[in-house]
Amino acid sequence: MSCRQAFDLAWSCNSLGGQWNAVYRHGEMRSCSHLWDDFWFCMRTKSYSGPLKERAIRDHYRRKEYEKYYAPGARSSEDIWEARERKVEPGTAFAEPVEIATVDDNEWRREEEERRRKIRQGLGFEKEE
Repeated sequence: MSCRQAFDLAWSCNSLGGQWNAVYRHGEMRSCSHLWDDFWFCMRTKSYSGPLKERAIRDHYRRKEYEKYYAPGARSSEDIWEARERKVEPGTAFAEPVEIATVDDNEWRREEEERRRKIRQGLGFEKEE
């Protein structure tokens, strides 16, 4: 059991990339508290020795496995995504043409700011000018 690895996993879970993966895989941001629990468990058991340490680590991992797969409310990516029954036919994915921009970046930014301003006004977040 590596406390450094436990810390790195907990830290990366809280990062933008870690949360992006969670949203993609599970459809929502996830709590990283279980990873921080692992880190603090590791720090507590560093001073244990012999059978006491072995038993504590074994019980910890057994509890984690139970919670991951069998506890009420346990979820997997299959709750979000559906498995394909067959391969995607060649030429059917990403087959829509992409519109080539006819304005430069600055003009696009101005148009986009105007579009967003109108949306905010329609929602009542900004007063009309």
